[in-house]
Amino acid sequence: MAFPAAGGQIETSSPGKDYISGIQAGRKARDKRFRDAKSSPLGVIAITKLESPRLTIGSSPEADLRLTGRSVAPIHAVVVRENAGNETLRWLLKPVGGKVINEQNGVSVETAELRKGDRFLLGKQIVYLDQLGTLGPVIRAFDPRADAFTRFQELPYFPVDPAFRVEAEVLPDPAPTQMTITDTNAWNRAGWKYGRIRFRLEGQELALQLWVFKPDPGAQDEFFIAFRDKTNGVESYSGGRYLDVPFVKSGRTFLDFNQAYNPSCAYNTGFACPIPPPENRLPVAIKAGEKAFDSH
Repeated sequence: MAFPAAGGQIETSSPGKDYISGIQAGRKARDKRFRDAKSSPLGVIAITKLESPRLTIGSSPEADLRLTGRSVAPIHAVVVRENAGNETLRWLLKPVGGKVINEQNGVSVETAELRKGDRFLLGKQIVYLDQLGTLGPVIRAFDPRADAFTRFQELPYFPVDPAFRVEAEVLPDPAPTQMTITDTNAWNRAGWKYGRIRFRLEGQELALQLWVFKPDPGAQDEFFIAFRDKTNGVESYSGGRYLDVPFVKSGRTFLDFNQAYNPSCAYNTGFACPIPPPENRLPVAIKAGEKAFDSH
């Protein structure tokens, strides 16, 4: 049987001949990203939210964003909040106990506005601004010498199995329900429960909650699914795994567990990862997608 998939194209219930090679190509591209010396998740070592008027960065255990290494002063720099008028806020990075260098041009700075895309060297580590959707702005620290990064070879996966690509049905609630999503740092962010996705796997009728991060999702958006299954803590990451599914208002689509991936928290400490809800604990073993990561 054929029917319109989430992307609007006609697909069959059985994957085509290029399905496995397509999944494998996606995995190679993910490995390439993990080898990137500037953006690999394996090098992201610390994170803090920008919610206080003044935050400290340094090697001291009391620093809000803690870095490591002898090249970093106990309190190396501070980030202060400034009102730029018209209720616009900006964040300024200022050196205190050590130099702050703009990575792009190698120039030492006395005061620098933190803007997305800019990166600053504090000792041998890099700090930068990031935006985590409804959680808001954060500062991350990146260390290209991080053990997980320097040892990395490739991500581990279950073999591609077309049986784990299943037909499914999106069952929307009458309206998206706003909810609070808690992450691994015990931080809360806004999300919306859109409804459920129902499917059959391993001889069982199953369902998962569908989350979105805006109250009015459209064709350009995705459903976010955080789930656990019986492989967690054995063959897959103990904290569960994620799936991104193209948005479809209601009705039939596909759910492909071969594309299940680990939360970034599985790789290093500079992340805040949504925790799967109890409703998304599957009573079957999903031997598909990404396995547990071991940097050694």
